[in-house]
Amino acid sequence: MRTRIALFVCLGALLAVAVDPIPLLADDGSGSTPRRVVPLGAPPAPRMVPVPDVRGLDEAAARRALSEAGLRLGGVERVTSDRLQAELGTTYAVGTVVQQAPRPSSGEQPSWLARGAQVWLRVASTRDEGLVRPRTPTVPVAPRTTGAPLGTMPRYAGRSPVPPPPALPGTGGPTVTTQPPIVVQPPTVVQPPIAQPPVVQQPPVVEQPPFAEPDRTAPEQFVAMDIRRRVGLPCERGGERFHLRPVGGAAFWLGDDEGDVDIYAGIDVGYTFASCFGVDVFYRYSAGTFDTQVVAGLLEDSGVFHHVGVKGTYMASLDNSGQLFFWAGLGVAYFWTSDLTIDDDGVSAFAELGLGYALSDAIRVRVGLNLHAMDTESGRFLTTDDARVLWTLAPSIGLELDL
Repeated sequence: MRTRIALFVCLGALLAVAVDPIPLLADDGSGSTPRRVVPLGAPPAPRMVPVPDVRGLDEAAARRALSEAGLRLGGVERVTSDRLQAELGTTYAVGTVVQQAPRPSSGEQPSWLARGAQVWLRVASTRDEGLVRPRTPTVPVAPRTTGAPLGTMPRYAGRSPVPPPPALPGTGGPTVTTQPPIVVQPPTVVQPPIAQPPVVQQPPVVEQPPFAEPDRTAPEQFVAMDIRRRVGLPCERGGERFHLRPVGGAAFWLGDDEGDVDIYAGIDVGYTFASCFGVDVFYRYSAGTFDTQVVAGLLEDSGVFHHVGVKGTYMASLDNSGQLFFWAGLGVAYFWTSDLTIDDDGVSAFAELGLGYALSDAIRVRVGLNLHAMDTESGRFLTTDDARVLWTLAPSIGLELDL
């Protein structure tokens, strides 16, 4: 009786074990002993992504572009526009990404980074700031078990395995289910930040001023510029001034019944424009002695010719310094005589030409010729003769003073 009960219990246990593991068995297609399949996900392999070009974007847009590309922002350096102008020679709008490290990927030079790597940005700003890292939570990494081979864990992390069925009578042993190896996803390794090379600020390039001459030293240049500023014609530097010119010399008389050499003097008052043309009002004094036939014999007839007129003048430099110059003038005057046997008056023509030298910005010496032409009866040898053209040629020296 006991033997029969034990036999029934054994048969029931075998049936329970045979029914329970049927859903966990799968055929591997070889017709051999079946093995158990554990549904585990395959680990993602390391992926490389291209580095996007975020230069020219604002900081927020650059962050989004890096996130969409699978990369992370490592840090931001904010630099003023003046410093970027000195370093790169270009002005950037505030908030714009100017540089990035690593370099962006392009068709000619591809640049790849592992997914999750960091990219550093340099942004134009209103003030200088050092590298600022974004605040990101630190993900703790589970420590490895000492002695466990890489890629495995000491304990099964999935569904609890079903114990193997007991051996059936007459089979020679239990059926062993072959389990696939348990693959554990390796922990995410945080890459160290990519060290950005320090930005070396280049010293500003000192360009030689356009007026500098290479064969002169700086003190000599300043001295030359100072001389040119103080000496020369003010009109050639755009200056306009009033002036006063006293004149003195000798009067030579030419024409019929010419006289003896005598004193010549005068004065000019005028205004010189920035074009170096000027207008003057002038006075001239010309003394002379003429021979006159009278009943008693020859008489020395002495007197003075007075000229008051208006003239136009022009002057220009003859060298680079502006100190040596020439001058010329044409005008018309009213003349009258005094102390002669026959006094006369009328209209005379006037011309002048000469050279000058500037002693300073306001004082100049002038040497030249003054010429007067008049139709007059004064100074005739015979008082009954008609009028003739009498010329006065006067070499003179003058001093020009700017007012």
